[in-house]
Amino acid sequence: MNALRLARYTKTPISFFLDLPVDEFIVWIEEVRKEQKAEQAEYDKALKKKGK
Repeated sequence: MNALRLARYTKTPISFFLDLPVDEFIVWIEEVRKEQKAEQAEYDKALKKKGK
């Protein structure tokens, strides 16, 4: 994950992420990854439900 992908995913200007201290940037990466995993889990669950 990089600043460009974070900006696209969160619809936030890239300058916001480029100006962050490294430790805060890492926290953002972790949070977005958690959200992506949760969304993927919901999607997978919906697919399984639809298939039954």
